[in-house]
Amino acid sequence: MTQNIAFDQEWVPSACTLPTAEQPLRVAEFDALFADAVQALERPDRMRLRLELVFSPEHAARTAELSARENGCCSCSRPP
Repeated sequence: MTQNIAFDQEWVPSACTLPTAEQPLRVAEFDALFADAVQALERPDRMRLRLELVFSPEHAARTAELSARENGCCSCSRPP
């Protein structure tokens, strides 16, 4: 279920507060989580992607921790 996508900093909103040097590391963390845990995906519309993760306490903890760090550093507005 993996797909190699080159890291392109053009996706990073200008309001992102994560230091530039750390952005590829964060992407790598998401890539590793997705490679390990995603078992299915669905795109309900152009701006949404639903990921179905393999259930395990480890995946749940990793997902929660990474999501909390991402939400904690991102001051950009998200689409509704």
